[in-house]
Amino acid sequence: MLQSSSARLLLASASNASRLLLPSLSRVALATPTRRYLHQAAATHNIDIGDHIPAGIPVFDKTPLEKIDMSKEIAGKKVLIVGVPGAFSPTCTEQTVHDYVSKLPYFMSRGFQQLIFVSVNDPYVMAAWRDSLGIPAHHANVVFLSDPKGKFVEQLGLTFDASDFMGNYRSKRFTLAVEDGMVVAKFVENDSTKCDITLPNRILDQLPGLD
Repeated sequence: MLQSSSARLLLASASNASRLLLPSLSRVALATPTRRYLHQAAATHNIDIGDHIPAGIPVFDKTPLEKIDMSKEIAGKKVLIVGVPGAFSPTCTEQTVHDYVSKLPYFMSRGFQQLIFVSVNDPYVMAAWRDSLGIPAHHANVVFLSDPKGKFVEQLGLTFDASDFMGNYRSKRFTLAVEDGMVVAKFVENDSTKCDITLPNRILDQLPGLD
């Protein structure tokens, strides 16, 4: 009988404890913040010809202290925004940056004032990549900008899942011809690990010239 009474007391104590604990756990679960990663974000509009570059999304030049609003940076200019998956990768270096920079005089003859390279890398990596290519930090016509969290390319609708080989979501390989903030031509690779549709020689003839 003593054992039976003790068992009943233990069961009652356990029941009371569970009633006190469950609401607490529920409150903790509700209070836990939900982390929002790039690939979990709500679907955004894929930018297209006639659209304007979104405002208010910071990108960075050289250091985290040099914050830039792309829409303001390109206002009144005719530029090429060139998105690449990753700094220092062979295709991005040899087939994108090298080829675009070598064709800069041809782009300028069509009225384009700047090449703006953008990647989901931190500002220091982008600066080191630029330096490794021998491009001066304050080059008037060639700019390397960092989109460290991928927010800028996410708003363009131009990201892809590179988790298996780059660890996160990255920029697609793309080129946007932009005049005073408005997209006038768009070129996006079907496979961002390759460079085909966006090769400078292929897009030069399709770029709008001076009016």
